[in-house]
Amino acid sequence: MPLTRLNAYLAELPGGLVAHPSCQRKAVQYRQLLTDTPKLVELAAELPSVLAQLLQHPLPVSAFLPTVHENALYLAARDLFFPTDEAFVEAMHRISRQLMQGPLYRIMMTLLSPSMIVRGAASRFGAFNRGTTLETEAVSAHHARAVLTSPAHLYTPLLAEGWAATFQAAVEASGGRDTHFAVVEHTVTRTVFEGRWR
Repeated sequence: MPLTRLNAYLAELPGGLVAHPSCQRKAVQYRQLLTDTPKLVELAAELPSVLAQLLQHPLPVSAFLPTVHENALYLAARDLFFPTDEAFVEAMHRISRQLMQGPLYRIMMTLLSPSMIVRGAASRFGAFNRGTTLETEAVSAHHARAVLTSPAHLYTPLLAEGWAATFQAAVEASGGRDTHFAVVEHTVTRTVFEGRWR
């Protein structure tokens, strides 16, 4: 199968896979992707060697990897494994839910309300990401608006939708009902999210 989304992503980045080296992300979610979709490892031969290594020799969950590499793996997974963008975004939601319900997050999620989770999102985001920022511009008991800022072309529209699914999973894990997060604006350096819940 052609790596359409992966190749388009790398073509937009200055230097392809070596772009934006200061942007890094903890390996915990990419490791959950491998757990959720174990057949991904079988596709390593289709990928550039640096990505194949991440599949064949996974990093510890506490390690950092270049954000570009993680994003590239997600887009390769979409190209090679998921039949539609919607199926990919649903997988990101499922993976995030599994993380939030796991031993790293379960206690925290049960103790904090959805609005508290959102208010603290920027600091937690900073603990897991380098070179990008998340700011919450408005938070109420049932609504939030957040802005993700990054170097140019680090996130595609599809990857931004994956982030919306991750934020939705976090609010759901803290007790939010009828939760919905969406991308309401996306440029090459800025993504705005709106979320609502009961």
